[in-house]
Amino acid sequence: MSPRPAILTKHLLLVLFAATLTFSPVLHSFQNADSILPVWMALERWTPFYWGQNRFGMPLALLPTLLRHFPWAAFFSYHFLLSLFSLGAIAWGFSYGIERTTKLEMPMPGKSFLSFILPLGVFLLIFPPNAFFEFWFQPYGASIGFLIPALILLRSPRRLRVASGVALLFVSFWINAGLIIFAFTLIVAEQLVTDRTQRRELIRRVGIFSGTFLVAWIAAKTGPTGESYLKLLPPAEWIDQWIACGSSIRNAFYPAIIPILGIQLVALLYYRKMNSPAFAFALTIASIIHFLFFALLAWTQVSLNSFRYFLPTVYGLTLSSCLILWSLVETRLETWTESLSKPKAFILAGGLVLSLTVLIQARFGAPSVAGSLDSLDQSLGKHFNSIRDAHCTHVIGDYWSTWTSVLYFRLKSPDAPIQGISFRALSNRKRIWASLENPNRVVCLLEKTDWTEADGRLWRIDLAHMKKIPGPAQLEVYAP
Repeated sequence: MSPRPAILTKHLLLVLFAATLTFSPVLHSFQNADSILPVWMALERWTPFYWGQNRFGMPLALLPTLLRHFPWAAFFSYHFLLSLFSLGAIAWGFSYGIERTTKLEMPMPGKSFLSFILPLGVFLLIFPPNAFFEFWFQPYGASIGFLIPALILLRSPRRLRVASGVALLFVSFWINAGLIIFAFTLIVAEQLVTDRTQRRELIRRVGIFSGTFLVAWIAAKTGPTGESYLKLLPPAEWIDQWIACGSSIRNAFYPAIIPILGIQLVALLYYRKMNSPAFAFALTIASIIHFLFFALLAWTQVSLNSFRYFLPTVYGLTLSSCLILWSLVETRLETWTESLSKPKAFILAGGLVLSLTVLIQARFGAPSVAGSLDSLDQSLGKHFNSIRDAHCTHVIGDYWSTWTSVLYFRLKSPDAPIQGISFRALSNRKRIWASLENPNRVVCLLEKTDWTEADGRLWRIDLAHMKKIPGPAQLEVYAP
């Protein structure tokens, strides 16, 4: 198969795999406020950032707004885009590592279909479903999916391609500002590992990177700032925090992370003898620096699922390990595949694609629109009947339960007046309660609400002048 048809075929397969994951009932069972807010808020009113801060951007949520009259179509199209660029982060990253092409086309592994299937299959096996969901259906994977093509284009001497690379780099930072450390370290490390004597090229790439980030930072400052998430912990807590964050990664990825770390250790010990791609070691360095920095953020310390902030670290180490393994067997595999006749080569390619398809279905279930909607009913709409039966006008609870319940209720009953108040809305507390003067208001507290938290106690004080009335078992219902 000639290069261009092979590249087109693999991109079509990438689209097919992305569509398969988009309609995975298993993945949709993990849906929460973090993953649904961008697209559902965009259907109401698109903004550059969401959550009232400038950490995560909403460029990918802009396209689904064209389907605002078909909410579920917009919802699935948004997650398809996330899935496509997350898969692209793996396939394009592997291709960049073994080919180092400067072509304008998004380069896919061109030596054999095995080099296309290998990294995708390894990631499917390494990432458990919950971590897989965090990487795929949240901004972490998609931001890397824009970063890798940007790195490819920035290597070109042509100005148009460099400009395109800068645009993709900007979008990458826009989607996830937290990728800055990983991206910067990767660009510098790759150049130093490849050829540290080319200082002019290093200065050029760092200059382009810094300028792009500066523009992105200035643009972000025009939006809301939200909570301070760049505050570092005191130095006395650093070692304990590194150990705690390492444990969170181990708990999320054990036992699959063990062989990955083993490959990295052997590769570092025998760096010169293994003759592995320089990009693999640049990925390792970037992954380590990303982990060391993000573990020290106060925001990471208070997060309930801190492993998600280290998904770029796990991505980098896993992709680096794939590249190292590939470098050990590449010559033999290439000789063997080139000796195959065309019919045998097509049979091999078809068998590899079929194997990955079976692996996806075994790991995440057969794709099903009906099954995905059922999973969403379970994960997002578990309070729907209770809220409807209690005639709630206001729902109070934690961030993840409140926003999903209210947005889901509005989707199912668009004419019913209902507002959600989460604990993270403390800055709007006075304004919110001023809007509750309606004598017909019915305030519902969701179950499992932790009233021991300071913000929970504040909401309880505001409810002191209301009386508790009978309601569904899942809720505490209050009326004037």
